[in-house]
Amino acid sequence: HSGVGYALTSATLAMAVGAMMRFVPNIKLFHIQTYRGLLSVFFSYWTCKTYKIPHYGKTRRENSKLIGRGVLGIAMTTLYLYGLSAVPLSDAITLFQTNTLWSCILAPIFLSEPTSKNTFVALAASLIGVVLVMRPYTIFQYFPSLILSLIHISEPTRLLSISYAVFCLKKK
Repeated sequence: HSGVGYALTSATLAMAVGAMMRFVPNIKLFHIQTYRGLLSVFFSYWTCKTYKIPHYGKTRRENSKLIGRGVLGIAMTTLYLYGLSAVPLSDAITLFQTNTLWSCILAPIFLSEPTSKNTFVALAASLIGVVLVMRPYTIFQYFPSLILSLIHISEPTRLLSISYAVFCLKKK
């Protein structure tokens, strides 16, 4: 069993969920969460029975951690689905994929994991990259003529996609 295969399948299914939010806009968030929760309970019960995994933790502390994790999971899923319906799909997916960055940022605080300065530099560069991917016009809004001259938008031989990208950049 390949962890990479599971991760790629999960990412593909997350993209499918995002696309379905756009194709079927009349379904309410509560309905999505209800059916998702019911299917999750059924699948979890079947998995526990099949692999003889206990349904509950061994101690009260384990049970409280499982409940807390479940509550956070419900909140995360609800906010993710709401984000998919409230903002452009590309922005929602980009922001959701920053969860690894936030884990790296919060790990030293909550888990007392040692973190090097190089890690923080890489995290800062990653967050700047996310800003550039999502809203590059915010950084370059004061230099629109520079952007236009860099990609030669007036030249008729340029691709339509570049023209469209700059049009969107200027439009915002």
